[in-house]
Amino acid sequence: MDASQADVDRMRIALGFDRPVAIQYLEYIGNLMFFDLGRSYVQNIPVAELIWTRVPYTLMLAAGALVVAFGIGIPVGITLAIRRGRPI
Repeated sequence: MDASQADVDRMRIALGFDRPVAIQYLEYIGNLMFFDLGRSYVQNIPVAELIWTRVPYTLMLAAGALVVAFGIGIPVGITLAIRRGRPI
């Protein structure tokens, strides 16, 4: 909010917003081929690094969800199969 127009212009150039959108998009697609996802605007570190640091937590969460789903789903399925045709 307190930035001068010169500061805004410098930031637009640094972020590449001064180029046409089509050029920005083609450059982004080209970088994706090399797994370059750019840099985080907030933390100023590579986005790929941010993603890889969170992968273990994502896998643990998914594994926990599978354990709960199987832990509930299999007993309920077996119970319903045994009681088939009878009211619950």
